[in-house]
Amino acid sequence: MSGAKRRRHLLDAAATIFGSKGFSGTTTKEIANSAHVNESLIFKHFDNKDHLYECVLRERELDAVYLRFIETIRDAIRARNDRKVFDAIARLILHKHRSNSDVYRMVLFSVLEKRPSVFELLKKQMQPMIDEVAEYIRSRTKDGDLNCPDPELYVIALIGMVSHQAMIGEIFTEMDTIPDDERALRSYTQIILDSMRRSETRC
Repeated sequence: MSGAKRRRHLLDAAATIFGSKGFSGTTTKEIANSAHVNESLIFKHFDNKDHLYECVLRERELDAVYLRFIETIRDAIRARNDRKVFDAIARLILHKHRSNSDVYRMVLFSVLEKRPSVFELLKKQMQPMIDEVAEYIRSRTKDGDLNCPDPELYVIALIGMVSHQAMIGEIFTEMDTIPDDERALRSYTQIILDSMRRSETRC
């Protein structure tokens, strides 16, 4: 196994254990056992447990599908297609949760364990997209096509709605009243669009 593949193997094993036990409840020995390697190998690739934890979050989040979604958002912005912009954001957020459930659980653990460095890392990943879409909304508002004095708030509101959809889908798997993802994404996107298109809207 090449060095890059071995490093990836360690990241995958670490994501599973961290996602099950959190940072504080996980030892590097457990990760090594799960990866079927000697514990010392971890420290050939990562400085310490903190470094490993942050690498899992950073590298498991920025996968190829994520990058394609970002490009889809930018294509929709260039085409000035409001629905496609917000639909792409919703699908990006859902993909982040559904495809990286271990990482999503790591983030939830980080809230309980009060690890501010994790939130700084996630902010660095998400803020550029939020800023880019907010600037698009400002441009559309200036042109008179939308009415939203606080664009960032609406982008974050959509992110929050979709994140909540992902969370309840993970927790309440047997509840029939939870809408399926496709229906939820359409509804959340429509809510955001309708609220920005009404002349009386005040974000």
